[in-house]
Formats: sequence, structure tokens, C-alpha cells
Amino acid sequence: MFEEKPVAREVPAEAPVVVANKPFDLAAVIVALERFSANDQEKALHAALTAYPPRLEGQTIAFKLDNELLLAKAREMHPVLLAHFKRELENDGVSLQYDIYDEQRDEGPAVKRLYTAREKLDYFFSISPAARELCERLGLEAP
Repeated sequence: MFEEKPVAREVPAEAPVVVANKPFDLAAVIVALERFSANDQEKALHAALTAYPPRLEGQTIAFKLDNELLLAKAREMHPVLLAHFKRELENDGVSLQYDIYDEQRDEGPAVKRLYTAREKLDYFFSISPAARELCERLGLEAP
């Protein structure tokens, strides 16, 4: 009586996977780090991550932390931090590394801890003179 007609079903093509691979530098890392502090929990981690200037080793961002407690907090928040840096830097190859600061082991010139907004801004200007020039051109006053 009723004949079933075969129905052609289209198999949806998989969406192409877009891999972000935009190059970045230390200045871009610092800007992305400054944008990370939406809630109080993240603000505490942000303060710990900015205590020492981050190092860039290829696509790995290395942070020095003061103690085991901060290291545990950073590892707990690692997925959130990693997603933030991948999004902000537009690079899916970013990886994060955490280490405890040790004066005996970390040889070389003494690392100055950055406490105030002014110290952090001066450090940023030292690695990105273009940012200082832009502030001067726009007539912006630094804190």
C-alpha cells in the first residue's frame, strides 16, 4: 500500500577546527595578565602572579611564586588561567609554568619585586617603549 521512499540524509560536515597561532611577546603577556582579575579569588592570584615579572620561554609563560600555598592556588586555577591566556593572546599553543622563587637557585641579577601600580607600569614601559610613547602622545598621566 504505502511505499517508503528512502530519505536522503545529509551528514553535517564537521566544522573546521580553527587553531589560533598569533605570535605574542612579553608586553602582550603582561597586558593579558592585567586583564585577569574579575572576582576576589582571581584578584588574590593576580597579585601573586604579578609579584615577579613573568618570563617567556617560547610559548611557555613562566611565573615565580612566593610559597607552596600560592603554587597550589595557581595549579587549582590553572584551567581558568590557561583559557584566559589562550583567548587574550589568540594562541592555542600557550602553556603555563609555575615555580617557587628561590634566591639561591635563581641566580643572576637580583629580581626587583613589583608592588605598586607605578612600579608595574614602569616595568611595562621598560619592555615596551611604544606604550610609553603612546601615553605621552595621548596626554595620559601615569599613576
